Amino acid sequence: MPQEPALTAEVRILRQAATPAEVLLWQALRQRRLGGLKFRRCEVVATPSGAFVAAFLCAERRLIVDLYPADNPGVNDLHRQAAFRATGWRVVGLAECGVLLDLPAVLRAVGEACEP
Repeated sequence: MPQEPALTAEVRILRQAATPAEVLLWQALRQRRLGGLKFRRCEVVATPSGAFVAAFLCAERRLIVDLYPADNPGVNDLHRQAAFRATGWRVVGLAECGVLLDLPAVLRAVGEACEP
């Protein structure tokens, strides 16, 4: 599916302006470091509600790892997660502070969500 130029530019900006939590989690997920599974970051996913950017995505397991900045996801985060689920993706929503405070627990949760 061809992407709109505005969305491509947004993805480029998101990759360049990654938060410390995104960088830390990406280092743990990239290069098949978690269970041999391939993850991609800042991936565009088309949904019936429009195209949204997933923070991290494992296509093999149809899993999206979504990060949000506070302890509770906002309305936009919940809307995006519902849109992902509507197209058959499983979603693990994580607070960035959880990634920074307890990365091993986060990786266990993502690993469990990856189980078929």
